Amino acid sequence: RMREILDRGLAVAFRLMVLQSHYRAPLTYTDEGLISAERGLDRLRAAASAAPTIGINGAADAATDLVQAESLATRAAETERQFHAAMSDDFDTPGAVAGLFDLGRAINRARSARQPESSIEPARQTLMRLAGVLGLRLDAESARLADDAKPYIDLLVQVRDDLRAAKQWALADRIRDALADRGISVEDKATGSTWTRRKA
Repeated sequence: RMREILDRGLAVAFRLMVLQSHYRAPLTYTDEGLISAERGLDRLRAAASAAPTIGINGAADAATDLVQAESLATRAAETERQFHAAMSDDFDTPGAVAGLFDLGRAINRARSARQPESSIEPARQTLMRLAGVLGLRLDAESARLADDAKPYIDLLVQVRDDLRAAKQWALADRIRDALADRGISVEDKATGSTWTRRKA
């Protein structure tokens, strides 16, 4: 199972799932838990992305931007304080991760309010730095991985399962062979097929 998680590019999501449980508590693995962690990771990466926003000119808007920037800076400082307090309290990673999500939401709200990216940048850097302490890479390159192809591979494997159910063996084999030519191994199970990338 761990090999499948690694081959499918879910290692960082799995790490996040583990971090959301205290190390003294037993970890219960479920597919739903991993999917939830993957979605949470996507939200953190969206907040950590350097997405430009369009500012609105005007003195009143400049004053509003300043207030919002100060509010976000306060949130970032509070997150850093919460993070260090949690990690100092018997390595409370769930508390530390909760702070990251709070900061991520604050960043996303700032973007929704069209706050200039220059005022968001310090909070974004804080988010990436603290996440990095936990081994959570939020940069675009890490997010991309080989996962660009993942939804399409999932779809092909599902289509192949449907063909097998309809006893269209020749077409199902063509999909399996085409995936194999591209380094994808398909394993048929009673609950459905799974795939992994073969090591080079």
